[in-house]
Amino acid sequence: MTESLAELEERVRSGDETVTPEEIEHARSLARFAELRTEAAERRAAEDQAAEAARDRAARIAEARRLLDGHGLGDVAEAYAAAREALHALVAACDARTDAVGAAARLLATTPGVTARWDGSPKNAVVEFAPGDRHTALMPGPVLRDLVGRVAESRPDGMPLEASVSLARRLERPRTRTPLDDVLARTEG
Repeated sequence: MTESLAELEERVRSGDETVTPEEIEHARSLARFAELRTEAAERRAAEDQAAEAARDRAARIAEARRLLDGHGLGDVAEAYAAAREALHALVAACDARTDAVGAAARLLATTPGVTARWDGSPKNAVVEFAPGDRHTALMPGPVLRDLVGRVAESRPDGMPLEASVSLARRLERPRTRTPLDDVLARTEG
């Protein structure tokens, strides 16, 4: 069995004159060689670990890209533009309804047998031909608020805006039923 460099050096310090310089040098050479082998093994392990980390990173990036495929901002922009156009059409329909009720109220304000209220503002106009046949203005603001509020309410999270506030909570709408609700109920079944 070969003695280690430390053991040979201790023997020399203790006065053993049988230890030769060649034995010391041979032990030093073996110790250095062992250190080099250890460094090589550590380097290989680090390289293997880095390669594994790189493979894991590449796999995660590939999976993330797969998850994002088909869900780009272009799709969102397209849906946004369609929703914006639909909202413009809804506002225009509300405005047209309000203008029509206003014009009808102005026309019928002095007609006997018809209930019509005209105070100079289309948003306050009312026309009622008979019970159940009542027409009122439809202001776009409350309609849009109701629409967005319903969409937000349909989500379990209420569409969060900030830390503890959701769009559903911010747009809580009055629980009064409007003529539009009745028409929507019949239309949507």
